[in-house]
Amino acid sequence: MNMPNNFLDYLSCHKNATPALMNHARKKTPYEIEHASTRIDAKIRAMVSSVRLELHRMSGFVRLTPLSDVVLHGHLRPHHDVGQMVCDRLARRYPHTIVVLGNPHVTWISLYTDRGLFKCRGDSLQSTVRFFEERLGDITDTSVASLWSVYYDSQFRPKRRNLELFRKSIPKKAEKSASMNVERSHETATLDGFMT
Repeated sequence: MNMPNNFLDYLSCHKNATPALMNHARKKTPYEIEHASTRIDAKIRAMVSSVRLELHRMSGFVRLTPLSDVVLHGHLRPHHDVGQMVCDRLARRYPHTIVVLGNPHVTWISLYTDRGLFKCRGDSLQSTVRFFEERLGDITDTSVASLWSVYYDSQFRPKRRNLELFRKSIPKKAEKSASMNVERSHETATLDGFMT
């Protein structure tokens, strides 16, 4: 069965979810939604699938930039209201690290520790990043090993370049909303940039 037990959480994130639709969905089981017998059930199934697909894409496509050892930030402009879910997923992937995702209008912040998941919502991404920069001061990792690691990771490898396959796998809409500039053939990170 593809319909998750918490399908109401996904439905509530859809941009077109209405209170009437939510009330109708509360009376249904995941099995009834999966095997839709009415148009409205089929609509709910499609909406849940749409939100789950975007959540999956955004979790994989967002590019995180380290602000320090404890803060990662990235641009995210989802079509549905899945920003907090994506941020929570990434926080679980990077425990004890503050994950900040957002755009010029809204920011989602998550931190996963042994005591649980802490999350909040903020204003613009720029103001939130500025807030963390002021609080953290000038904390930078200047170890030679990490510089060489970044250098090797940034090297262009022609045998890995297959733009046709990349375009098939990642739709333009997802590429744009995750602001994937590196994948647009702009190999910009070099060791010289880190040494100045």
